[in-house]
Amino acid sequence: MKKTKEEKKDSHEGQRPVTIWFDETVIDRLDRLALKGDIPRAKLVRNLVVIGAEYLEACEKFGILQTVLILRDLSTWVKARSVSGVPYDVERT
Repeated sequence: MKKTKEEKKDSHEGQRPVTIWFDETVIDRLDRLALKGDIPRAKLVRNLVVIGAEYLEACEKFGILQTVLILRDLSTWVKARSVSGVPYDVERT
């Protein structure tokens, strides 16, 4: 028996579940965006993961994945070492 288009859309055939944990603020943000896009939160998260994976694969293909990861880590490092947007080792007047 053939499945209807709606049954195929809601099917999890060929998929495996993955459990991830988010901070409440992230869940609130996801819920707001999912509501705005009129899609379930799970679908929004799946879309974001697929897009992110495609982006990283493109970076890898062009040989810039390591550069992107270094820039990400540098940004995190700078944010962690700054207060009110000013790095700790910068002299304040």
